[in-house]
Amino acid sequence: MNKVFVMLMFIPIITGSFGCVSGQKRADHLQRMFVQLKQAPDQKIKEEISRALKNVTPASEPELQILSNEMEDSEYLVAREVLANSKDKTLIPYLDGIFYSKVGQIKNWKSEDFGRMSQEQAKTAQKNIENIIAIIRMYGSFKDHRTIQSLKYALGFDPLRTEASTALGQIGDEETLKEMMRNVQAQPDLNLSAFKGDFLRLTLMELNDPNTTSQRKKALTDQIKGSRDPEVADLLKKIVKNNPDPEVRSQSGLALVNSMLVNPDAVDPQYLMDWAKKENDGSKTWAVTAMDHTWDPRYGPVLIELLKDKKLRTVRYKAARSLGDHNVTEAIPALEDVLRNDSDESVRIAACFSLRKLTGRTYYVEVYESDYRLGSLDLERIKRGEIEHIKLIGVKRP
Repeated sequence: MNKVFVMLMFIPIITGSFGCVSGQKRADHLQRMFVQLKQAPDQKIKEEISRALKNVTPASEPELQILSNEMEDSEYLVAREVLANSKDKTLIPYLDGIFYSKVGQIKNWKSEDFGRMSQEQAKTAQKNIENIIAIIRMYGSFKDHRTIQSLKYALGFDPLRTEASTALGQIGDEETLKEMMRNVQAQPDLNLSAFKGDFLRLTLMELNDPNTTSQRKKALTDQIKGSRDPEVADLLKKIVKNNPDPEVRSQSGLALVNSMLVNPDAVDPQYLMDWAKKENDGSKTWAVTAMDHTWDPRYGPVLIELLKDKKLRTVRYKAARSLGDHNVTEAIPALEDVLRNDSDESVRIAACFSLRKLTGRTYYVEVYESDYRLGSLDLERIKRGEIEHIKLIGVKRP
């Protein structure tokens, strides 16, 4: 009991005294706290010490060295959290030393090496990678140009590339972005979207250039992702509306939906309704998806009209499901027409489910064995009547 009491009393003394002692004394206190953490007699004491440690803000080179060592030991998760508390940019040169030391442990690894490792070796390797990523994320949070060289070095390693490019995006250096864009085809796991509007503006210039190859367009298009940044959403809306390439519009549409979900705007409903009315544009599938996730009563009539879209099966399917999910009772006649006459059985099944929801009545989808896209539906179960909403009415459609 005395040992427990002493340990609990010691925690606030250590953490409270950190602001008025030298860097070495702070490091000594920090080291003792980690020793206490590892020797804690029960889980409650361990949690108390862990919480106290996570309130520590390291501000000296000796403390960083302690944390670097602890990141290799059993309490590496706590050590990473404490390290992430450091906001002192004057420590960047010393942090660089830790970074390059840890990268040195993995610099000769290749992805295929993991398959040859024992379980214990693979666990250690993954821990080393995550330790480096913790430092990379610190670099990103610093948003300091002095970390660019280290982050560029990290781009050379497969397990670090996505996180390093994300951190570089947080810093936002345009020359670095241009350099990374030149490598995007060879390194598709770069995250150029972290550069937000700067990336999209440069990408738009290339996508609109007739000399840009299809492979290059594909690599750049794959980098288009959603963001909370309103500027990104505005640029995505322009791409979806004006770009002539359907693949670019579709990828940008997905990114735009994600942007709208994380940062909705009052003008979004009208934009979605206008987007959904575009003729023969497969990207409007994303407009229907966004309507479903950001429901507005004004969407009902638009979705009912989309049930007549003869060219885009996915649009009809999503519209039919959404009308039922959002209890649009005025859609019942249109859904009944879809159930009787739509050429695609998956759309008819969607209409069937929605009609059951909206009316409480029993509806059936009539299919033939030869129907296209019967797909994964279990034909034998249908024949035995085990799938109640589907009726088999013949072998081959007349």
